[in-house]
Amino acid sequence: MSYSSQIMERRDAAFLMVGLFGIALSLFIVGVISDTIARHLLQIVPLLLATARVVGGSYAAGYVAAGTCLFWIIVMLLTWIDLLGVSDAASGTYTTAEIVLTFVIAIFAVMVIFRTVTLKSAMPGVGRAIMITIGFGFQAVVIAASLWLLG
Repeated sequence: MSYSSQIMERRDAAFLMVGLFGIALSLFIVGVISDTIARHLLQIVPLLLATARVVGGSYAAGYVAAGTCLFWIIVMLLTWIDLLGVSDAASGTYTTAEIVLTFVIAIFAVMVIFRTVTLKSAMPGVGRAIMITIGFGFQAVVIAASLWLLG
């Protein structure tokens, strides 16, 4: 079976969809709590696009999803470093609910990444790395745009 005709197993796709939707929902709730709904709605677009493609069983979408999740893990780590007073790389004022949601987001992101690593895809390693980089980069561009356009 060639890579292009290979379809992800339903249970793998369902697992990835739950993780991606969990991150998106958590970010939406952060938007509600912080009164930044528009910004957070824009920020979840890459997650929702990856979810839509994962529904179709696309292995490439799974790796793109892993890239978006890697981005969110880094953002959560920067937030925790700020909360610990080590650095102000992600400076802000966080409510208890927002802090709890950083852990929820990180857990879902780690789940997606670990599941993606275990996928039985015929996609070559270079292709996987490219898809992960695309996901990471797209999420970064969307975050920058959301901050620039929506403050």
